[in-house]
Amino acid sequence: MSNPTWSLRSLLSPVVARLLILCINPMDLEGVFSRLEGKPILNAKMLENRWLAEWATLSDTWKVRAREALAAGHARTAHTCLFHASTCGLARFLINTSDLESKKAVYLDYAATYREAMDHAGSSVEDIEVDCPGNFRLAALLHLPAGAGPHPVAVVFAGLGSCKEEMHTIARALVDRGIAALVPDMPGCGASLFNHRVPCSMERVEQAITGLANAVQVHPALDASKLGATGLCMGGGYAFRATALDTRYRYGATLFPLFIS
Repeated sequence: MSNPTWSLRSLLSPVVARLLILCINPMDLEGVFSRLEGKPILNAKMLENRWLAEWATLSDTWKVRAREALAAGHARTAHTCLFHASTCGLARFLINTSDLESKKAVYLDYAATYREAMDHAGSSVEDIEVDCPGNFRLAALLHLPAGAGPHPVAVVFAGLGSCKEEMHTIARALVDRGIAALVPDMPGCGASLFNHRVPCSMERVEQAITGLANAVQVHPALDASKLGATGLCMGGGYAFRATALDTRYRYGATLFPLFIS
């Protein structure tokens, strides 16, 4: 009976899938794997450390290119470079670690780089805070289409352990079609967890769903009569629950949802 062997690419395939959804630079991905495969890795901690270091170096390289582009007056190129730097941050964020302070630092760097990339995106991306029943706040990004509005809007729910920045591909697809995307860090995720200290519970999830609908109703650029919900993984379950819980969510579209009770 032969012993099975596992390649790094097989072990990290869930991470790779999420990176490809976000449109990571494939040459960056291939380069990291090639360098990791070129030297022996003796244990999981060694793999973790080398993965984090490789992506940190790549992120710094993209940031340098962005600064050079800005100095030359090329805002679009700077946006592209900063976005690639942010995907390197996501590659680091997706690695689970028992060191919560390190995880927080990786997330905050990723979020800050993504925010800087969106500052040069050529369209409006607002940082907003959402007040929820239960006396807590969510951090969120609001991606707005061109024009005065009010715009139809979809709340885009990320999965548990994800964050609002990772939902970029879905948010921009909506914006390109004239639909605003309100992307929260739900309880237990992203800045809502690390900055606002909001842990996940079923009660807080439902309170967040209500708070997000409330926020849409009072935002002048959004058409609350055309509010929908979408999401993937557990975020897909949240989207389904939103449409069942609150009739202000008029439509829903879920992507391989994980349902919760």
